[in-house]
Amino acid sequence: MKALRFLLLAGTAVASAAQAQDTRDVQQEIWFINGDVPPLCLLGELTNANGEFAMGVLSDSITGLLRRDLAAPSKRIAASFCNSPSQLSIEAEEMLPVDAGGTPREGFGRRVNFVATASGWTDQPASYDTSGPVIQPTAVRLQPQPREGDIIIDVSDFEMQGGSGIRPVASRRYQGTVTVTLAPTP
Repeated sequence: MKALRFLLLAGTAVASAAQAQDTRDVQQEIWFINGDVPPLCLLGELTNANGEFAMGVLSDSITGLLRRDLAAPSKRIAASFCNSPSQLSIEAEEMLPVDAGGTPREGFGRRVNFVATASGWTDQPASYDTSGPVIQPTAVRLQPQPREGDIIIDVSDFEMQGGSGIRPVASRRYQGTVTVTLAPTP
């Protein structure tokens, strides 16, 4: 037992002496590795067919008025991401006939207004009403954290400019737009 203790103590003494010697002979340099990651946002892939809300026939075949049951399936932008805080914004332009010009007679109209909504990215959806002012506070929403996920786009609340008694003029195609933007928070 005494020999074992001696060997352990001797081993400790030798190790301590070696460490003391190594410390005196070693020079140390510290090198920093630097880089950066710029803010980046990317809208993912549109998963529901193409980028078109196919509304079909807009007017009631008996009254000629804008149909009250207009609806379109949601569009999903899958796997979008931002590696920093971000803002989601939506803008829209009313539906107009592409092949009907001129000023319509009283009781007829050319503008079909609607509400476009982008949800799923922030706590509250971003929405834009084409019958409202150009700048709308509800059209921009902030996400305070980096995020990955889907964004759902909907269109709803279709109405003729001028009220429900206005009939849309005939056209082979009415067209409007919805624009969704995902960007790092400035």
